[in-house]
Amino acid sequence: MLVERNYRLIEERMLIQADISLRFGEELIDEEFKGGLSSIILRPTIKLFYSFYAKKNLKAAAVKQLYIVLDTAKDLLLADKKPDDPEFQEFSLQNVQDYIKNDSTVLYCKKKHPNFHRLIENVKEGFLFQVKSTWMLLGMDGDINGYTELTHKSYKNREIARETMIHQMDIIGRGISIVESDQSILDVPAAKSLIMRVLRNGFEQTRAQFLRDIDDDFQN
Repeated sequence: MLVERNYRLIEERMLIQADISLRFGEELIDEEFKGGLSSIILRPTIKLFYSFYAKKNLKAAAVKQLYIVLDTAKDLLLADKKPDDPEFQEFSLQNVQDYIKNDSTVLYCKKKHPNFHRLIENVKEGFLFQVKSTWMLLGMDGDINGYTELTHKSYKNREIARETMIHQMDIIGRGISIVESDQSILDVPAAKSLIMRVLRNGFEQTRAQFLRDIDDDFQN
């Protein structure tokens, strides 16, 4: 089936993107602790927290999220539901709670914090946008060899593909801004300011990389 072919192409790209984001995070943590007394004192705690707890949880959560998006979009396509159908969003939201609980930002935030509801609504918006974008990619027919050809057929040109990615990343950026506005929402053992720097810088690097990937896709 063409849907299954497209599913595998999108799955491969999304898994690569998840690995890129996690790698940026680990590299930034290493950079934060180059030299200085604070490095000697704090590095073991933060590094152990990230390497043996946070990284493992974040990777598992990211993988779960991408399959929730993929499977939701696939089910909608097979049920012949379109984004302008009233049932499209209703059907999508049946899976949103599983998506939210695996969100990398939500994962380490306090559920009783005053800003938590704003964070959840932002994640929900991002989920619905990703489902719609993935639904479109899954529905492409014809001869397609690889993800690059799939994006060419789906978005027609580089500008439309970039606009879609920018919108998706802007939603994620708003979530980070919510956390930055009051870091007491973070439920982490130490170094909240450092973690926020890593989160923000990792996001910016990931955004730039994803846009470069789109540029590369449309050079071929």
